[in-house]
Amino acid sequence: MSSGIYSALSGNLARMQGMETIANNLANGNTIGYKRNRLSFESFLSGAGQITTGKGLNFTRLQRSFTDFTPGNSQHTGNNLDLAIDGQGFFKIKRGNEFLYTRDGAFHLSSDGTLMTNSDMEVVGENGQPLNIPADEFSIDEEGKILTEDKEVGRIGVFTIEDITLLTKEGGGMFKLPADRLDQVADNPKILQGYLETSNVNMMEEMVLMMEALRAFEAHQKMIKTYGTIGSKTDDLGSL
Repeated sequence: MSSGIYSALSGNLARMQGMETIANNLANGNTIGYKRNRLSFESFLSGAGQITTGKGLNFTRLQRSFTDFTPGNSQHTGNNLDLAIDGQGFFKIKRGNEFLYTRDGAFHLSSDGTLMTNSDMEVVGENGQPLNIPADEFSIDEEGKILTEDKEVGRIGVFTIEDITLLTKEGGGMFKLPADRLDQVADNPKILQGYLETSNVNMMEEMVLMMEALRAFEAHQKMIKTYGTIGSKTDDLGSL
């Protein structure tokens, strides 16, 4: 069988992966703090890689999947428990005995005044401890200071990661850092109270990418059909 059919089939599989990723991005176009996914593909057409890894076949495969951490826009909500980070960094969240990171600053207070995420996980301050807001009237300045009657009762933590490519998605807008890696408190954080960061998905761009992927998928389908026809004709010739 011609190696061309493997090239077409691998191309189809790559486009299917691409369309799944794009569909997921589109589904999260309105998710607060969402970071879009991207795929990178590689082709084995010639050289040592094609001989060893490709075993003589020409094909395309997924090289890596990664997250685009480009910040989204800051959208005004007027809710004093909605927070957005202007610039780099993440809010740090405590889940059981582990910590997660997010750009989703849609928080609320528990019955005892603990600052929580929408999924009821504790938001931690610069000291790594959960934050408690004991008063109904408070404000949060750009540095993250929680102020009640001009008295500081805590400080929202904004943490940076030296290599953000090490972060893996945990769902719900959360990211996890490998246990052997450390974060650090941001030097000059800027927090916007009453704002939320929107998804960084560009709906129009994703739709264009979806159409391109669909057209490429259809082209590969035609190639597979053509190679199948050629193969059947070759079999007929061999029987004469």
